[in-house]
Amino acid sequence: MRLHKIYCSKKNKTASVTRSLISKEQSKDTLVCQLESISTLQATNGITSLLTVKTAKNELCTLEKHKEDILQHKVDSLLFVEYTTNKSDGDESKLSINKLQTIPSFYDLSYLNKLFNEAEEVSDLIRLLQFIDRLHDQRIKQLLIELFQDPKVAIPFITMPASHKHHHSYPGGLLSHSIECAEWVESTAYSALETCEAELTLVAALLHDLGKIETMNTHNSRQLVPHETLSLLLVEPVILKMQKKWEQGADTLRAMLSFSISSDKFPNFPGCLLVKMADQFSTSVSARKIAFEDTPDYFYFSKLQTSTSTQFFSRLTVH
Repeated sequence: MRLHKIYCSKKNKTASVTRSLISKEQSKDTLVCQLESISTLQATNGITSLLTVKTAKNELCTLEKHKEDILQHKVDSLLFVEYTTNKSDGDESKLSINKLQTIPSFYDLSYLNKLFNEAEEVSDLIRLLQFIDRLHDQRIKQLLIELFQDPKVAIPFITMPASHKHHHSYPGGLLSHSIECAEWVESTAYSALETCEAELTLVAALLHDLGKIETMNTHNSRQLVPHETLSLLLVEPVILKMQKKWEQGADTLRAMLSFSISSDKFPNFPGCLLVKMADQFSTSVSARKIAFEDTPDYFYFSKLQTSTSTQFFSRLTVH
């Protein structure tokens, strides 16, 4: 999804979109913005909420939402808005809100706008930001905030596929797979582990394939290095910062990102098994979906052929 350019007045002026800039009766667009103020109008047909928002270009726009009171959104909060531009009889066009979500505010508006503009699947990017925001341990949360503050890490992570033909093999697939793993581990880890260990496990689940931002580049010699090794190398700069305040936490995360399931022994940190199971489950679900992609609904058996193996899958066809 790409953000559509919105034409608004400069700061301290009323927002407008000239009719000459509108090519259709209605156009659906998206916007990352900061909420400046909210007002409401009571009419016979219900409540209309008017939101004045500031864009990444420091422009003010007015958005409206009919028959719904949205005063629960706080002034100065960051929003992702899906809106429709409706032509009016005058020179102005109305921007009507279809959907809006609050975005965690640990990045500035300009950088968020860049991320949303690049993201292949905006909903997954929002899931990522909300996941980081849910973390309780500030040391761990800060590690992820700083990691994704670097666009050389963040942008390929939210745009690249997770594989060429095996699983999540579409633009944005790496983020989709990674956040799936992190959320599934999140649903289990807290019940069995102390908060700090649980959240280091969540980070390992989220970042276990980070090295693919290097290896998935077909013109990159780093394909010679396993992506698991590159994941740790990419995270190491922010782990070093954590180490200054929490050495054991830093080494624990290194151990988790280095863990291999090839051994028949239990890992030092049981959460590593959660990460591996989440990885395998997410991969298997995606691969099965690809295997059955072009088959009739009544097929209960299919296979997925890749360059290195043949995977066989079954599914229920009678419920």
